[in-house]
Amino acid sequence: MENPYKGCERQDTYSFIQSAIIPIMFMQGSIFSTFSEHYVVGTVCGIIFLLVLFSQEEIKLFRYDADFKLIFLCVYASTGLYSAILGFFDKLSPMSILIVIDISWVMYIYYVYGRVYLEGNK
Repeated sequence: MENPYKGCERQDTYSFIQSAIIPIMFMQGSIFSTFSEHYVVGTVCGIIFLLVLFSQEEIKLFRYDADFKLIFLCVYASTGLYSAILGFFDKLSPMSILIVIDISWVMYIYYVYGRVYLEGNK
């Protein structure tokens, strides 16, 4: 597949981080809310997650980079399972651990974005 960032301008760090953290946080919120029987909130978060995910950088990197694809699936599956378990037991406070994971995830996405961007714009 062709590099998705070939010939593009580099995004500034703040807007990239802002757009990269939204999908994973809404996915976790959707799963947690659904399993804790707050179905309306879960549905709204799920719709926002789907709308935002398919228009963000994660999908471009997912299609282009094989290593990123595996880590993407592991992070989303593990944090989704964690959110489901906490939602089932209706425990909100342990969800704060996911903030650290989400920040680490965004930093990793930005690292991969920088590497792929440099490959396309040598």
